[in-house]
Amino acid sequence: MRREIVEVRNFYSVNRVLEHRIKLATENFTGKLITSNFKKIVSILAPYKIGEKVLDIGSGWGLLQYFLPKHVKRYALDISPNALTISSTLYKGAERIISDACMTSFKDDTFDKIFCINLIAHLPSMENGLNEIHRIIKPKGLCVVNFTNRYGLVNLPRTVLKLRIGYYARYSLFAPIDKSCSYSEIKKIFKLTGFKILENYGWGISVPYSIGKKVPRIAEK
Repeated sequence: MRREIVEVRNFYSVNRVLEHRIKLATENFTGKLITSNFKKIVSILAPYKIGEKVLDIGSGWGLLQYFLPKHVKRYALDISPNALTISSTLYKGAERIISDACMTSFKDDTFDKIFCINLIAHLPSMENGLNEIHRIIKPKGLCVVNFTNRYGLVNLPRTVLKLRIGYYARYSLFAPIDKSCSYSEIKKIFKLTGFKILENYGWGISVPYSIGKKVPRIAEK
């Protein structure tokens, strides 16, 4: 396993990191905004047919699982065993897989819908990650992927904005790997990996979770 992958896995396996992220997403004003944001993200791919296979790749402690309908077959993939253990205690009913997102064991054309939220920036290669998603999603399958906008508010130095740990998005940038890109760059990567971009969501800049917005991107195989 590549050193960078090991570093990311170790970072997201630290209990205090997971506990902090859970606290931010479930308590107070920030928690309400994150909850609203995840509801909107899940609603992007609605309606959901009975028995559809839905993968949350880079699922972390599993918040998105909570908002998926119970009549789909849910799968949660993450590189952190600790995160998946916590997920299994909080949200039942999903099959959980410990794996590198760029090299899964799924067969080609397995999933109807895939979510990749707050993950792509932490991969050694965004292109490899999207290639793998393209491989395992069915033809005409849908996925939502968000990315860190290079020109977004969260990327300004924290010394300028005096951002504190209460900003969920800012805290996530402390991971060993965090890559940002412009819209034109991410668009090029999507096209290189064979996706057709259907819609863009968001303001055009990524902002702290305290404002309750991110920039998901929806694509079709």
